[in-house]
Amino acid sequence: MISYLITHGMVSVLLFIPVLFLARNEAIPNRLRLALLYLILLKSILPWGLLRFPAPTFHEGVYGKGISYDPATAIDADTASSLSATFTHDHLILMIWGALFILGIFLGSVCLFRLAGKVRQATQCSDPVINDFMETLFTMGYGRRAIKVLISNTATPPFVWWNRQWIIVLPKSVLPLDKKMKKVILAHEFIHIQRHDFIKFLLLNTLKTLFFFSPLVLYVIREILDREETETDLKAMRSFGISPDNFGETILHMHSATGLANYPIPALFNPTKRRVKMRLEGLFQNRCTKNKWVQTSVLLVTMLLLTCNFSSAATAESDTAKGSFITPVASSRLTLGFGMKTHPFTKKPYRHQGIDLAAPMNTDVVAPAGGKVLKTGYDDSRGYFMLLQHDNGYTTFYAHLAKILVSKGGVEQGEAIAKLGNSGASTGPHLHFEIRKDNTPIDPLKVIHYK
Repeated sequence: MISYLITHGMVSVLLFIPVLFLARNEAIPNRLRLALLYLILLKSILPWGLLRFPAPTFHEGVYGKGISYDPATAIDADTASSLSATFTHDHLILMIWGALFILGIFLGSVCLFRLAGKVRQATQCSDPVINDFMETLFTMGYGRRAIKVLISNTATPPFVWWNRQWIIVLPKSVLPLDKKMKKVILAHEFIHIQRHDFIKFLLLNTLKTLFFFSPLVLYVIREILDREETETDLKAMRSFGISPDNFGETILHMHSATGLANYPIPALFNPTKRRVKMRLEGLFQNRCTKNKWVQTSVLLVTMLLLTCNFSSAATAESDTAKGSFITPVASSRLTLGFGMKTHPFTKKPYRHQGIDLAAPMNTDVVAPAGGKVLKTGYDDSRGYFMLLQHDNGYTTFYAHLAKILVSKGGVEQGEAIAKLGNSGASTGPHLHFEIRKDNTPIDPLKVIHYK
């Protein structure tokens, strides 16, 4: 989880400038802008791709200014009690994230239930102009079934709703308007229904709730919602022959009439000043300019960033280390893998930081790569153990040994360094073997060639 959040943060930083450019550059067609914004949203949520770039790592044994990395101390602190890893930082972050997401969903559901109450309180529309327009749409084949139009007594923006059929809810302030303005409002809401925006906007707001901590996701979703409104405006004008002047006049009139209500579903007017300004510019400006090099440059840069894979350090480094490490015990049997397991004594879940290799007592344990001995010792949990340091920030750890053959100095790859045993808290003769990169445990099977 921590690795995912770090990668997400890296992607967010790299994509922030392209997002700002997409949001502010009016030379980009609205549909192209929307497509790129959706791709950026997908990339920020799933920060993997075709081209791999490792995340930044701390080398030379330094984790911060004035803080040295002592592998021996780190191993002691981390493995002294394997049960302490039952609830890791990843689990804690995931639990907090899930709890806040559930809280956000609950609050969003409350807003939807309130909105559903407004729909239930609304009355059937009896305005002949509105009813004639909707009947014309149905008879011309624009809808598979009739769309109900309701009138609300509250000063809400017009919005669409689904309750076994599509419903357009209009505030009573719409009734005194002239025929042209009513046509604009109904055309806009009908296009929302035609484009399935109800479901789309609910999903986007669910993502906002899930990624409440991410400024990039929140900003991209806001831009998507704004540009979706512009696209709906443009399609309504094309489909129903509405002039930009009539559309703009209706937007300004309803903005002043409906207050500052804000709903998480398609609404004709989410009357923030920024959205109103953006929509008016969309009506009167030709976004498809001849500045093709700007559009092409934005597309190429954005697509390049979207194909990048910013993997975690452990994963990236394990690929480069593959082949340089050999198996520490020949002809062994893998009895326990890496990751969350059930403890053999307590029967409780815990994080197994390495792998267990079973073999006969006193089988040679060899150095998987050249290095030097950092520490040897004995305790009741790990029995006889030793720690080796290798190049590029790698360390290997060995526990439950019967005898230690090399207690200091350098070792060569393949040199016998210990005898496999059954010391400490052990269920039988085996070697507990760990590999760490900058003190981050990684699965040894991703590094060594084990057969």
